[in-house]
Amino acid sequence: MASATIATLATLAPVARRGGGGRGDRGSGGRRGGGRGRGGVMSSGGAERQKTRTRHPRRRPHRAANDETMDAPATLWAPPLDGQDLPALVCFDLDDTIWFPELYMMRGAPWTKERCDTTGRERVMDASGEELRCYPAATAAMAMLRSHAAFAKRGTKIAVASRTNRGAWADEVMGMFVVDDGSGSGTTTTMRECVGDLVEMYSGTKKRHFEKLKARTGIPYADMLFFDNEEQNTRDVATLGVTCVLCVGGMTERAWEDGLRAFAEKKALVARRRAAAAAKR
Repeated sequence: MASATIATLATLAPVARRGGGGRGDRGSGGRRGGGRGRGGVMSSGGAERQKTRTRHPRRRPHRAANDETMDAPATLWAPPLDGQDLPALVCFDLDDTIWFPELYMMRGAPWTKERCDTTGRERVMDASGEELRCYPAATAAMAMLRSHAAFAKRGTKIAVASRTNRGAWADEVMGMFVVDDGSGSGTTTTMRECVGDLVEMYSGTKKRHFEKLKARTGIPYADMLFFDNEEQNTRDVATLGVTCVLCVGGMTERAWEDGLRAFAEKKALVARRRAAAAAKR
């Protein structure tokens, strides 16, 4: 697995590039970045920029829904209880970050949920019977954010920021996906309950999504961590001072660890610079 590259912008907002994703071979039709979505985006120059379709629609069923890596449980790096700066807000993109296929590749509502006879796993499916799968590291990350003592002490909040123009579908399926609390007690909650009202889903630059999240929570950008599969989104949001992780091909264990470490390193760098500036006075 390739190591991540950390790029620091002038705003001290690192973008951790996490390539490769969690599925290995993507099969035919998996070329990236060729298509365009329907959500309009206004760039700084005023020209309309469409949401990038990171994968072309393919013949159903999409292979990723059956990959063994989508079934393997994720084991995430856990931060120490003390001694490491942690984000006050962790935000996730949805399409090809939390789940796959991307919603524009699916038939949509009515969505159904049923238990697989052979594995006992609950499946969320669209109108055509195609399954929407969550990346194991994504649901594991939400579980850790909800249950780990270090995040509880920090009061870390979970949010979603997506440029999808299928917000009603996204909202519905978030209410179907279950997140284990990680305690071993079997207690679960839905993904929708995990994020509460911290959901921004509409077309446009993701800087606008984060402006809304900051206004709603009062959390500074410097205390936020963001995971997204599109480089343009991470670059845009990083200019605000948010620590961003580019996880091409979906959320992974390594992306999670890289994000937490990049966040802590940025906070430490800021502290050192402030101390050096104070010493010169």
